[in-house]
Amino acid sequence: MLRRLPIRLKLILLAGVPVLGALILATLISRDAQRRAQSVAALGSIEDLARLSAHMSKLVQELQFERSELALRLGLKAPSAPELPVRFARTDAASRELGAFLAHRRVSTLPARLARDLSEARRQLERLPEERRAALAGELDFTRWSERYETADRSLISATAALAQLSDDGELMRAISALVTTMEIKERSSQEHALLSYVFAISEFPPGTFKQLVTLTTQEADYVQVLEVNASDAVNRRFRAVWSGPERQRAAELRKVALEAVDDQFGVDPREWSRVQGQKVDGLRLLEVELNDAVASAALDKVTAAQRALSISYSLGGSVIVVSALLAGWIAIGVSRSVRNLSRAAERVRTDKDFKVRAVKTSDDELGQLTDAFNEMLAGIQTRDDELEQHRSHLERLVEARTAELSHRNQAMRLVLDNVEQGLATIEPTGKLSGECSSAFDAWFPEGSGAGVAERLAQGDSTLKSWLGHGWEQVTAGIFPTEVALDQMPRRIHVGGRHYQLGYKPIQEGEQLQGVLLVVSDITAEMERLARDAEQRELIRTFEHLMRDRGGTLEFLQESENLIRQITSAQGRDRQGVLRALHTLKGNAGTFGVTSLAEAAHRLESRVIASSELPGETDLAELNQAWLVFSERMAGLLGTSQEPVVEVAASELTKLQEAARRGAPARELSALLARLELERASVRLRRIQEQARSLAGRLGKASLVVQIEAHGDVRFDRQRWAAFWATFVHPVRNALDHGIEPEAERLAAGKPSFGTLRIAVREDAESITIELSDDGRGVDFEKVRAKAQALGLPHQTEADLTAALFWEGLTTVDRATELSGRGLGMSALLEATRGLSGEISVRSVRGRGTALTVRFPQSAAG
Repeated sequence: MLRRLPIRLKLILLAGVPVLGALILATLISRDAQRRAQSVAALGSIEDLARLSAHMSKLVQELQFERSELALRLGLKAPSAPELPVRFARTDAASRELGAFLAHRRVSTLPARLARDLSEARRQLERLPEERRAALAGELDFTRWSERYETADRSLISATAALAQLSDDGELMRAISALVTTMEIKERSSQEHALLSYVFAISEFPPGTFKQLVTLTTQEADYVQVLEVNASDAVNRRFRAVWSGPERQRAAELRKVALEAVDDQFGVDPREWSRVQGQKVDGLRLLEVELNDAVASAALDKVTAAQRALSISYSLGGSVIVVSALLAGWIAIGVSRSVRNLSRAAERVRTDKDFKVRAVKTSDDELGQLTDAFNEMLAGIQTRDDELEQHRSHLERLVEARTAELSHRNQAMRLVLDNVEQGLATIEPTGKLSGECSSAFDAWFPEGSGAGVAERLAQGDSTLKSWLGHGWEQVTAGIFPTEVALDQMPRRIHVGGRHYQLGYKPIQEGEQLQGVLLVVSDITAEMERLARDAEQRELIRTFEHLMRDRGGTLEFLQESENLIRQITSAQGRDRQGVLRALHTLKGNAGTFGVTSLAEAAHRLESRVIASSELPGETDLAELNQAWLVFSERMAGLLGTSQEPVVEVAASELTKLQEAARRGAPARELSALLARLELERASVRLRRIQEQARSLAGRLGKASLVVQIEAHGDVRFDRQRWAAFWATFVHPVRNALDHGIEPEAERLAAGKPSFGTLRIAVREDAESITIELSDDGRGVDFEKVRAKAQALGLPHQTEADLTAALFWEGLTTVDRATELSGRGLGMSALLEATRGLSGEISVRSVRGRGTALTVRFPQSAAG
């Protein structure tokens, strides 16, 4: 329909576009100004914005003093002290005031973060009575119940910070930032208030609280520095007046006593500390109130500015519309006249076939240039017609000359094809090869295999033929751009014992694919060189492992040999057992740096999964060969000494010598010697630590921090625990490959650039616990739920999803690699754990990390 419209109407439409654009621009400007005003209006008024901030800071104040009072009374063993009910009542009153305020406001229209933090704070406050009861009854230790108060305070402080989303005004955001920073400083001071009240009262630091005190002191100093850098001079002067008071000096002296005391001999009255630190927190509260007033003032200024912007936008929009309409009309008149002259001349040429017609030029702009070009074109056509008439009589001679020239070129091309070292061929859209190919191509891929490119290149290999055929179908289907589809075609193939590299150059006419130039290069020598280099690197890595940990190397060799025997044995094999053994072998070899064995196991694993059958002798040949080559190489390095190595600590040797010198009974000496045969937990953890660091380096995460902790004198029977330690590498690889994020992703998430992996072993009277934790992405339980549902597994509860993690074949990874992604490793770990009467549990928080805990009875140790 648009093609039939007159040019005048088209010009009117074209000229109307700026008018419409100006109208849209004015509408957007006004709507943006209205939206900014409505964001604050969601709370009711500017006064309500200040009241919300005041309510939240007041509730934080009451929570902080309730926490400090509760810590003091519990530390003094006075849970029934009359001060506690008074504090509880004040906190509850502040909570009800905030609830009553929000009950009459449209919380759902607030920015997402503000609404979320308010909801989280209210949920924490709903659980507060139960937390108080548990703390007073002694059901929660200091660390746990104080964390509950910290969570509620953080939600309210975060909600206060979220008020900044109501505006992008610098002054308002600066006021809110100063308020939030002051609240953060006061929160650290309040946590110190509660912590040291409790510590001075019980005259000792509970586990972990000394480190918490140091952290709080450091964070408090950091926030003070932030406030001094970002706040205004007036706010800084007011803060220094509060911060330099005598109560702060006395509080610093008492805190120094706690930090420098030896054997928890403090000599500090907890009531004095509570009073002095409370005065310090009260001083910060006065500064909070002043900053709340500053927020209200800045918000009022912002609303006034928004109303002014709305008025300006309406005026600007109206002016642009009027000017655009006048300009459009003037342009349309001038353009229409020139186009009308061109149209008339073109119509005469079409009807009369008279190329002597010329259009009248009415302007010197682009349309005038178009008129000149049109007239020159007509002159050129007239000249061309004259020349065609002259050449028509010589057409046959020209054809003969052209034919001879083409024949000469074909001979030259054939000479090139016969002497070029690369294989050159042209693929037609049908998938067949054109007649002309280079001599190298014909020699590498004889014609007897078929006329199609898939048949010629595959040379009888059905798998390669299918791969090439499907790839070419994608190229010709037109679903993807030609370049994208060609990128999916095989780039390297292995045919007849030779390695070839394939290149594809599309031959197109416009957007239509006419064919593809196939360029084949023989890279056998290069691939053999790369294989030799890889073998050399593998040998160096193996030698380094042997020098660092001979015992671990011998254990790896023995475990690998057992797995190879399990995979290749003709008796008692089942497909799932073979897959678990292959996956474990692949993981151990990859972690150990034996790439050749890991790659062979990965390829065999892929074939077994694809065929759904046990591997035959042909399938096992590559794996057997890789193991034979590696084991012979290791035999050369180890020589004849392949006896197991027992690592003895100096303290153990000293203990044995002392027993011998004092003439200890044979039974005692025998027991000491037998204990030396057991593997110490610290030795095993150092081995896993080294393997994790090596694997992290190959994954591009060399900055990984691996922490190991061995509590108590835990020991393991090497033979009995061999299967478990062989499968324990699976969760380690999962943590490094899928859990710990790349550096850029961690920085974007507000995490340190380096990841942390922690492995700990501890024991008590009844059990041995092994824990593996990381600070990575955490488990995507929604993806686990979808995978479990697709497999028909229970997926409703958290316990269902945790159990699904250990289901054989379930994986959240889209593509398997030589390290992980089959869904077999965790099921192998579960099987090995149950073999030692153990049990596994998993805790994971999305975005914060995962912790896997394996617990065994004491009888499993040895």
